Amino acid sequence: MKMNPDLIRKILLLTEENTSYGEEYEFEDEALPIELENYSLDEIFYHVELCKKFDFLECFIYPHCIVLEDLTPQGHLFLSDIRDDLVWNKTKNIASKIGSFSITTLKEIAVQVVSQSINTFFNPK
Repeated sequence: MKMNPDLIRKILLLTEENTSYGEEYEFEDEALPIELENYSLDEIFYHVELCKKFDFLECFIYPHCIVLEDLTPQGHLFLSDIRDDLVWNKTKNIASKIGSFSITTLKEIAVQVVSQSINTFFNPK
């Protein structure tokens, strides 16, 4: 299955919005969160597993249920850089021009987009 960066971002945002210390977020294949309704069950389960393998997410994956526990420190850092829609769209645009949508590339581009925004803020033309 092809990795979908938009779905990874949605899963991270969903986790951040619906979990807190000691409070998990659980959903079943029959009652998907509205943010994920446009994706197949296979896509969702696969991408939650990817998030776990990338060390973005603490979760449990069962045959018909996903339990999101929390973002990891890596997940928080990545989401902090891609949370803003403008930054995310610029990141994807640059990735498209480069021809790489790997997580490593997306992370590096997002950091550069944010850095450029900081430089523009402190050094207006």
